[in-house]
Amino acid sequence: MEQTSIQSRAVVLSSVGAYERFGRHSEAPSCIDIRHSKKCRHTGLRLRWPNANDNRRSIVGKSPKNKAAAGCILISESRFVHMFPWDIEMHYRVTAISPPDLGLCLPWNPQKLEISDRDLIQHFHCSAAQALATFRRRPSELSSFLLRMCLSSDSLSATALLRALLAFSSLHRHGLQEQAVELKISALKALAAASEGVEFDTEKIVQHVAAGMLLYSFEIQTSTSTSGDWTNYICGVKEVIKTVNLKQIIEGREDIECLRDWVCYNDIMTRFTLRHWVKDPEVPLTPPKISYEVNYVAPSTEPILELLSQVYDSVPRDITSIPISDDYKEYLKILHWRIRKIITEDTADEAFVIATSIYLYRLSSPFIDDQQKKDALVLNGFNVLSRLDSCELQFPVFILGCEARTDCQRGGILDLISRTEGKIGSRSFKHVKAILEGIWAQNDLVDGPNGEISYWNGLRAAMSRYTEPPCFA
Repeated sequence: MEQTSIQSRAVVLSSVGAYERFGRHSEAPSCIDIRHSKKCRHTGLRLRWPNANDNRRSIVGKSPKNKAAAGCILISESRFVHMFPWDIEMHYRVTAISPPDLGLCLPWNPQKLEISDRDLIQHFHCSAAQALATFRRRPSELSSFLLRMCLSSDSLSATALLRALLAFSSLHRHGLQEQAVELKISALKALAAASEGVEFDTEKIVQHVAAGMLLYSFEIQTSTSTSGDWTNYICGVKEVIKTVNLKQIIEGREDIECLRDWVCYNDIMTRFTLRHWVKDPEVPLTPPKISYEVNYVAPSTEPILELLSQVYDSVPRDITSIPISDDYKEYLKILHWRIRKIITEDTADEAFVIATSIYLYRLSSPFIDDQQKKDALVLNGFNVLSRLDSCELQFPVFILGCEARTDCQRGGILDLISRTEGKIGSRSFKHVKAILEGIWAQNDLVDGPNGEISYWNGLRAAMSRYTEPPCFA
């Protein structure tokens, strides 16, 4: 019996070293205990077997009496085997069993972290990272990358990245409040200091870009219309990428491809906004107040994003104002065909592809007017959205929402937005809802059963109601 007790203590899995390092002694995740069964089952947790002199514990370990069981060597005192998260992960890989979530483990880092900082890091890894605007990238992958980069050194660029990460986590957890603002300001100061008179190496460049993206994410999280700083941050990121030629740095570096994809997706969504938003909607064809060059970022590895980028580049703002050749019309048809041929991985991706195709049909309608195909696309798009419990991608929700004509379709769009905003990791759809309501109102006010306002003018007028550009990432 005593032997069994010793063995069971040895296999108690102390898999939450990260919790102790984060100062969360009072809370512990579920663990595995096999004291009462040969099969593993989820029961209680013991961080480690306490010593007899440990006054913090109500239950302490006692050495067994010096009796040797049959076939066992007499020992003077009990000794225990320490197990770590990587031991448990290896066990589940070897036995081909799906491993439990062992949480975030940071065994070492050069940054001096307060307990509140550690708590925010844990929240970022578990929850806040879900709200980062990404496309076909698992938030956990991006989260692990960002944490690894900000805790890899104590340089100014790493500190700026850490402060930006903490600011975003604080905003996500507590809303816009003093702590989040102070962390954001400290991130900006560290970023400015890191940019002065220092020759960047690859790691510092990546940290600088990642910090800028987190500051951008901070601004778009709540979708307030009082500031257009998010466009400044994404433009700043692109300036850095242009200056240091990040495209060449990324080549062959699979560990930082997630950063490139993150920048590419948000860059393309920003270009969509700045194609339609103008400071003064009464002045026709006024360019955005923010200069936004196209070729700063490496081409996206996602075909649909690359094709949407080509739509921006190939279809001018006012297609009716330029002469259209037969070759150009043929090019638009080929672009339509390439979008339709994209193979999607899930329902949300399918909605994105359909929305891109509808957007191109709408912009090129004066020259490729295939109403039957467009109507079929719209119907298919609403069918796809009806199968989604939520949709974090705002672009397809907005584009298909612009096509909603019936109360049923509009109600479905609003219900989908409501369900998405109810998720822990969701960003605000405030701008999407407000702009859609404005477009729906204008469509309802058009005289005649077949009347319709210009697609381009409708988007521009609805978006330009805001003094600062809205975000659809």
